[in-house]
Amino acid sequence: MESGTLGYGVRVNCIYPGLVPTAMGAGLATDVARIGLFASPEEAVGAVVVRTPSGRLGEVGDVADAVVFLASDAARFINGVGLPVDGGMGM
Repeated sequence: MESGTLGYGVRVNCIYPGLVPTAMGAGLATDVARIGLFASPEEAVGAVVVRTPSGRLGEVGDVADAVVFLASDAARFINGVGLPVDGGMGM
């Protein structure tokens, strides 16, 4: 809000990604299995997929497309938002 009211021309938005099969996503699945929330990383991933209305994990491109949109002129009047890119899981 401060950047906008001071006229810096800076937009500040963020992305809330769902689980994406990257090194970070695999690490999260491993961590939750290690602390006993799931029997295995694969079970943890399966639980996420089952709870995601889109029925799948995200892909790197899903998140990248949202970032490109928010950085583009198409989003020039969007400022201060958090955009879930999680297949509907956060709803």
